[in-house]
Amino acid sequence: MEELPLRHADFRRIDLNLLVAFDALMQERHVGRAAARVFIGQPAMSHALGRLREALGDPLFVRAGNRMEPSALALALAPRVRAWLEQAHGFLFARDDVDIGQVHATVKLGLIDGLDAMLLPPLVLKLRALAPGLRVWSRQFSRNALPGAIDAEEVDLAFWVPEPGYRDWHGMQRLMRCGFDAVYARSQIRLDGPMTLAVAMRYPQVGLGWRGEEDSVVDQVIAAHGLARNLVALTDSQMATARLLAAMPAVSLQPRIYSSIYRAMPDMEVAPLDVDTLFMDMCLIWHRRREHDPVLAFLRRCIADIVQDHVEPQAP
Repeated sequence: MEELPLRHADFRRIDLNLLVAFDALMQERHVGRAAARVFIGQPAMSHALGRLREALGDPLFVRAGNRMEPSALALALAPRVRAWLEQAHGFLFARDDVDIGQVHATVKLGLIDGLDAMLLPPLVLKLRALAPGLRVWSRQFSRNALPGAIDAEEVDLAFWVPEPGYRDWHGMQRLMRCGFDAVYARSQIRLDGPMTLAVAMRYPQVGLGWRGEEDSVVDQVIAAHGLARNLVALTDSQMATARLLAAMPAVSLQPRIYSSIYRAMPDMEVAPLDVDTLFMDMCLIWHRRREHDPVLAFLRRCIADIVQDHVEPQAP
């Protein structure tokens, strides 16, 4: 059979992204849910439907109660559009054959202060051994700024403690459930017995303030135990925390993921707190447009391995 000529100019009549919108509408039969499926707003999906109707000269979807019912033309087009999208996804996003050892790229990591000191040395060593063409650019952000940095492509992959700001278009990988330790300077505090939550509350507190707020999971757990803390400083800087503890008899309750940093400091004591309700979940987030990126997938696996090797997790 003679192959039909491809008229490239015909494609100027329609944005091929509209086919993605069409397929989402066929799957959901609802404008709002279709918009959520492709990570756009409902007005943008309504606009896409309007453009499709104009380009194809057909209503395509007609409202029937809370559903959008497809027209005869939409039903005829649906299987062919779906087949085309599946084929396109296969050749555009399938990366199983990528040799990560030969890839040259820079990945931007978004980290909260202190995590770079814990994470970067073992990560860089692992990359030098397995993927010498990969390099990481570490940037520090406050916790509530990380989702926006992901959306603005200022960051490719970010360390994250779940809270408001996460959206449906963000991918998330839970790394671990992290308990807390009490950190203090041996030269400033000498204990006769074990460090407990009640003992820690006898001393002034240096708080970890990722969001600039005093009320946190730590305060809630302390209050649930009938205790209160005398918060004399609130900072998201691990260096500032260490220097404050070295200068005064104070205690800081820190997520266990930071404990290896303090143990490496000559005067710092790290005492595990046996409080089942005092924990936070540590995660990675990224934008779902990078869901199948082989470099990010490789980095996520490396980081997960490092976290498990360096931090003793708390049972869920």
